[in-house]
Amino acid sequence: LFTYRIQNTDAGKLSSEAFNNHLLEQMSKRKFTIQDTKTRILVCCALVVPVLALHYVHSISLRENETIVKSVYSQQQSIAASMLALTSKLDEHLKTVEIKDDAEREEERDRMLLPFPAGVKYLYINVGTSYDPDPACAMDPEKVPNGMLYDPQVHCLYVEPLFRVHVALRKRGYDNNSTTLIHSAVSRKTGLAPFHEYAGVYGSASSLSIAREDLLNSTTGPFQEKVRRHSSTVVVTLKTILDAVPDHIRIVQLKTDMQGHDFNALKSAGVDLKRIDEIYSECDGKGRKSEYRGVTNSFEAMNPYMQRMGFRNVCNINRHDCAFVKENPRKRVEGLKYLIRCSALNKLLRG
Repeated sequence: LFTYRIQNTDAGKLSSEAFNNHLLEQMSKRKFTIQDTKTRILVCCALVVPVLALHYVHSISLRENETIVKSVYSQQQSIAASMLALTSKLDEHLKTVEIKDDAEREEERDRMLLPFPAGVKYLYINVGTSYDPDPACAMDPEKVPNGMLYDPQVHCLYVEPLFRVHVALRKRGYDNNSTTLIHSAVSRKTGLAPFHEYAGVYGSASSLSIAREDLLNSTTGPFQEKVRRHSSTVVVTLKTILDAVPDHIRIVQLKTDMQGHDFNALKSAGVDLKRIDEIYSECDGKGRKSEYRGVTNSFEAMNPYMQRMGFRNVCNINRHDCAFVKENPRKRVEGLKYLIRCSALNKLLRG
């Protein structure tokens, strides 16, 4: 964009030669800014060509000189006036766009990022926590299963669709400064969805999907008619959750127990899945039939996808749960709890 302003000068009163010299003087003083290559070329043509024409005029007769000078002077005035009018409008437009872009960026930043405490560096995410989340941040390990003593650098993010589980977690002290609770289900799409509650009050087998017909017809177990009901829930993608985590926070572990929707959730994260160091997800191992209709959650389907995303299955954990770490894993944070443990992984981590 080209901006040229004649300062304290009435260009209309200048002679052609004086106007020409004035332009050269302004150029030498850098009283203009050029930000676009194409515009730079046009400006050079608009200013330099008339200047060269004036120099050429001096080499011809006085009569011809007077005629050409008038013509060039008229062109210079026209070009300058057009540029001044155009750049004035462009200046106003750019100011509006700049303000709008800054406002939108600020609004997005405020809307998307979760308000983690300032000192947090490491994050655990647990989707489908049930009543005993693993790990339990800022909880006494001698009193609470999976407890971790308070560390201002460590935070736990729990995502659970059952409201009564939320109530229970809060009553048991999980609603502390080192924990964030989100009431939602996670799958491949966002929106509202029916939630199929199984296993009575405990709700351990509840899912976004309906259980297999043979299980629904059973007279025992978590799917029998007398221990099931329905509710509604908000559904978000895993990408939505990861986008809400500031980039400077390292996601050391993701644990999912989503009753058939673990693979859907992992896929919903897209390339953002690579932000996570280690993943421990429920899956259907070889020869194990899914308990839910319309979803694929098998290790056979999950493993190739995770490999494409830069993860590898480790510790032979691929039957009821599947364990994945980066192909080139990061060194673990000393003092933190990890679900995936075996000698082969220790060797891999040592490099």
